[in-house]
Amino acid sequence: MKRWYSWAGAAAAILSSALLAGIGPGSGPTERDIALSGWHGGSSGSYDFDIKATSVRGLYPGARKPIELTFVNPYPFALRVTSIEGRLVDASRRGCRPTSSNLIVGQFDGKLPLTLQAGSRTKVGRIPLRMPNTVADACQRTTFTIRIAGRATKVSR
Repeated sequence: MKRWYSWAGAAAAILSSALLAGIGPGSGPTERDIALSGWHGGSSGSYDFDIKATSVRGLYPGARKPIELTFVNPYPFALRVTSIEGRLVDASRRGCRPTSSNLIVGQFDGKLPLTLQAGSRTKVGRIPLRMPNTVADACQRTTFTIRIAGRATKVSR
């Protein structure tokens, strides 16, 4: 396997959405937060909310790095978040497939369900990433796209 450098390792770009199966526009792999709004998928009683996620840089075989998550409730009422998931959906290089042999996206590491107060911005946890030693050489300098999705309902009084 070729030598991997932190600066030349794979980066994880984040796509965020507030509803499962949601999609948002992408952003490049930088060291800043990526704030994307979800969309209302027509599911009765579900509400959009923003997910801010940090990009991850410097992945290499054996590396473990977290995607830190912050939720933003834009409503004048509280929301109850009942699910969050991250899923590997794409890789920017042709020879690097978006599979768990190249990058593993772990389960949300935070408390669920959780309540987001009206108009709040709350750090909620993380989604761990792990690049296994089985990663293909073709994945050097690759940007992986991870879709982060969740479900929220209005808190009833």
